[in-house]
Amino acid sequence: MRDSGHRRSPREQVIKQVRTWIKTGEFTRGMMIPGEDEISQTLKVSRGTVRSGLEILEEEGLILKRNRRRYVADSVFRSDGPVLARNTMLLFGVYADSGTAFKGTGFLQAVQAGVIERLSELGKHVININADKLTGEEIINTLRLSPAGVVALQGARQTPGGAGLIGEAARLDLPVVADYVDDRYPDLPCVLPDQVRGNYELTRLFVSRGFKRIICFYQEEPIYWVKARFEGYRKAMREAGLVPSPGIGVRIVPHDFPRTREVFDLAVRIAAGELVRHMTSSEPPEVLMASSDWMVPVIASACRMFGKEPGRDIHIAGFDNRFDSNPWKEIDDTLPEATVEKHNTRIGQELADLLVARIDGRETHPLCTMVQPELIIPHQL
Repeated sequence: MRDSGHRRSPREQVIKQVRTWIKTGEFTRGMMIPGEDEISQTLKVSRGTVRSGLEILEEEGLILKRNRRRYVADSVFRSDGPVLARNTMLLFGVYADSGTAFKGTGFLQAVQAGVIERLSELGKHVININADKLTGEEIINTLRLSPAGVVALQGARQTPGGAGLIGEAARLDLPVVADYVDDRYPDLPCVLPDQVRGNYELTRLFVSRGFKRIICFYQEEPIYWVKARFEGYRKAMREAGLVPSPGIGVRIVPHDFPRTREVFDLAVRIAAGELVRHMTSSEPPEVLMASSDWMVPVIASACRMFGKEPGRDIHIAGFDNRFDSNPWKEIDDTLPEATVEKHNTRIGQELADLLVARIDGRETHPLCTMVQPELIIPHQL
């Protein structure tokens, strides 16, 4: 018997380990479970703790007791539905049909592409699930297919059915990794872009060019990536002896709005309204840092309403390295003067490696892995 290592209570350790032995085939159908003494020595817990854990597994029907001996129940291998192969992973995203087409881009779908590519390289099977097409009950039933592990992407979390995905996977004792932070599950293993570093380097770039009045054109919100970006911005400003400014602006164009001229004009007017008090002050901003590349043309058009020409009178930075696909470029083709490549495909690859490591019981990965960003200067490409 192999002890894969755990950070749970002793009884939970027993329950989880016996489930793992059954799931990986060390304990097979009808096989007699080793005695309490043997398990106690393997897991380094008391015999009473082993007995308590095994009794819970008996109540669940995973094992059964006959003539003072315990056996793996046949029903484990005769579930009401199919059971997935040991090498099959579930990937919950929201772009199941097109994820691989975005490999190497700044889109979130590139994370999904990275997961699929890396798991394939490792000889694993992956079922790519479009979570926004499933209800919560359908997602729960899918998890009950007993996959080897689960990758949960932030897009899935934002769907009605995906909101409880992590909790249900944990309840079913499935290894799970994610590309987001969930405050409800502080032990959730994740892989994230280093947003702090990204905005720190972006701010330092403009500081090095002699600019002092640098403002984030988005409000600070209790969302991990927004908080992280403000942390990086403030760090760079303070290191330069400059006073950080509060963010400005509102969520101007929701993602589900159509990309039409009417919507663009409305977004520009909203942006201009947010800028009035700054542009008419005695010390107007020199640099505006947009939340993403797609907001740069909107902000640029708003600045022109105040007689400020982007690139000359005011400078605009983006984020995400998505300027080539900007939906507004036919209306305003202003490029960000600098942007940040988060390396989303690499994030997906790291997620796959992290999941496999957890399934194998290896403790070689930190709880949260940060992928380092890269500064991109579009005009130099």
